[in-house]
Amino acid sequence: PEAKITTIDRDASIQERARGFLEEGKVVERIDFVTGEALEILPRLTGPFDLVYIDGDKASYRRCLDLGLQRLRVGGLMVIDNLLWHGEIADPPAEGLSETARHVETFNVYFMIHPQLRALVLPLGDGVGVATKQVPLITDMGGPY
Repeated sequence: PEAKITTIDRDASIQERARGFLEEGKVVERIDFVTGEALEILPRLTGPFDLVYIDGDKASYRRCLDLGLQRLRVGGLMVIDNLLWHGEIADPPAEGLSETARHVETFNVYFMIHPQLRALVLPLGDGVGVATKQVPLITDMGGPY
């Protein structure tokens, strides 16, 4: 009942559509709608957040992860969509990966070996990455000194 959600989208029309559904559900007052590019907005958010969900420009996933991780509490969840990219990652086509699939494949390695995360990729839909932040950043501990 006390949960607050901050959502970032570059398309204001998508946010307006969502706002309508959230008004019907009588929960719109819990949502902070921010319009713009995630890479520009994330540095301005303070957190800490319990959950960060990433779904956007695949070439920006790594930077979004890094920025989101700085705002995610230890024990919080990082959820990332589209990590199997239309099946190309699990079953690469003979002609090779698309450009977007190459971005996703490179990101997946970073995600899975990230030293602060315990991560896995679930074969749900288009592939969902789920990770728990295990290790604090120096800024989480009051640093740098």
